[in-house]
Amino acid sequence: MMLLLVAATAGWAGSEILYRSTWSRDVIGSVLGRGKFVAVVRGRAIHERDLSRGDATAETMMLADALRRSEGAGEISKEEVAREFDLLRWQFGDDERFAAALAASGTTEASLRTLLADYLVVRRNLETSIAPKLSVTDEECRKVYGETPQRFVLPRRFRASHIFVAAPDGSPNELMLEKRRLAQGLSIRLLAAEDFAALAAEASEDEATKLNGGDLNYFSDRRALPDFILALEKLAVDQTSSPVRSRLGFHIVRLTEVLPESALSFDEARGEIAAELANQKRATAVEELRARMKSSSLAARH
Repeated sequence: MMLLLVAATAGWAGSEILYRSTWSRDVIGSVLGRGKFVAVVRGRAIHERDLSRGDATAETMMLADALRRSEGAGEISKEEVAREFDLLRWQFGDDERFAAALAASGTTEASLRTLLADYLVVRRNLETSIAPKLSVTDEECRKVYGETPQRFVLPRRFRASHIFVAAPDGSPNELMLEKRRLAQGLSIRLLAAEDFAALAAEASEDEATKLNGGDLNYFSDRRALPDFILALEKLAVDQTSSPVRSRLGFHIVRLTEVLPESALSFDEARGEIAAELANQKRATAVEELRARMKSSSLAARH
């Protein structure tokens, strides 16, 4: 599937990640022995050693142990564990790679499920512990909105469809020439009044859009290939381009709509602001909890 364009700005709601700060994701990663946080893939935090126990810091283990013993999580269901297990397995691409990673780390599926159940207890108790500190008021949101209005502006957005012929940079010259000729032939068929959507379904090599008339939905120029945007800017609405070369291949582009830059109202921006503030409070609350537990541990020693 060709990941050409991001059609919409990702929202905060619905994320699989409970804690968005790098530090807090490192904590969860260390609790699981998964190493430092390195990336987010499809909403999941990826750590250096997702399937091995590694060495966690004493402070992290203290925090995890206290959370593990605290009340709040209740019983973790087999379904919850299975969901986490499947999401982790998905990150490896296929069952063979996943099995190889398990074998290399000396971990069995059963022990990994036990580890994930423990992780869910820690995560849920952590969430319960800090939840009272995460509420965000309307006044706080309005303050952010008023102080930084430039952050809440939607850029100019395009809506377009394309017929795509794959010929990425570095392809052999013979293949590049063949694909160029194919794209030119498709362009001629459109000039002869063939239906764009039907031709996209027949010939486009973008599997994500070909059965939807090549529709790419709405996107800004920040979210698309520069050559693609340059071609769009030369088109009038409902006009179709000749083949356009990008680093991915050739595109025949039809512009369907242009939306000008526009400011979001407070009501439109409130959800994003509230989520951002909640995440800031979450990071602070986790840090405070960590500091309290460290102080309690030190006091108990004296």
